Amino acid sequence: MFRTWPLVVLAWFCFAAQGISQQEFRWKFREGETRDMEMTQEIVHEMNEKRTETSQTMWLRWHIKKVDENGTANVEQSVRRLKMSVDNKPVIDTDNPEPQEDDSPIAARLRALMRVRFTAETTPRGEIIGVQFEPEVLDRLRDQLGLDEKTVQQTFAQETILFPIRPLDVGATWSSTTQSPIEGLGQISTTTTYQYVGDEKIEGVTLSKFKITPAFQINESSRALAKQEGDSTLWFDRERGLMVRGISNQVFEIKKKEQTGESVQKNSVKTTIQFSDPK
Repeated sequence: MFRTWPLVVLAWFCFAAQGISQQEFRWKFREGETRDMEMTQEIVHEMNEKRTETSQTMWLRWHIKKVDENGTANVEQSVRRLKMSVDNKPVIDTDNPEPQEDDSPIAARLRALMRVRFTAETTPRGEIIGVQFEPEVLDRLRDQLGLDEKTVQQTFAQETILFPIRPLDVGATWSSTTQSPIEGLGQISTTTTYQYVGDEKIEGVTLSKFKITPAFQINESSRALAKQEGDSTLWFDRERGLMVRGISNQVFEIKKKEQTGESVQKNSVKTTIQFSDPK
């Protein structure tokens, strides 16, 4: 989870901190530019001695529609493809565009994402200050996926790294806190700590490397986080002003009070994200 959402393909290269001080990081949006993103999640869920393994990959496209004089951009985002399996059994692959006879209810709901297109107003710091949807898209999200406008905005506001106003030395840290609802858990508070750890050359390109550590709090009395571990690493191209890749490993144990006693839900989530220029 990066911030979500809280991102990355593994890069087996030697890390070399450069020790360059006072670097300023900003997203550099260019009108008309398009970027593709591939996000894969491997999720293991355990509860009441039952184990479920889910694998899902989503292909998205970012298109910069407009950039104002301050560098704030209207970034149109759309889902291009979605693939999911549960316990190694295919659930959906939207490369098959029409509903299949054996589609499960969740597959039918997920197909609704393929017709979703929205625009996120994003500052050079990476702060999303507004998300705009066509009315029919909001109706589809509500009716088919059970999502309201506020939930969707909070979810998509977590896709980018939020840089501080000040320049950063190697080792500098900063943090931010967000609130978002998660189905089955209620309202979640997430305090995300970022650290700039230096530069790393990957495939001949010098990228800035960041460590991201989230801390979650469940604001619901019948549930409590008994365990939370993990962190994320992402790589940012400072010269081009864009994200390149990221990886996150998270482990959670949630205790839930019930009339029959107490249950424990265990989840582990590995998320990888790779950005690329369109092919």
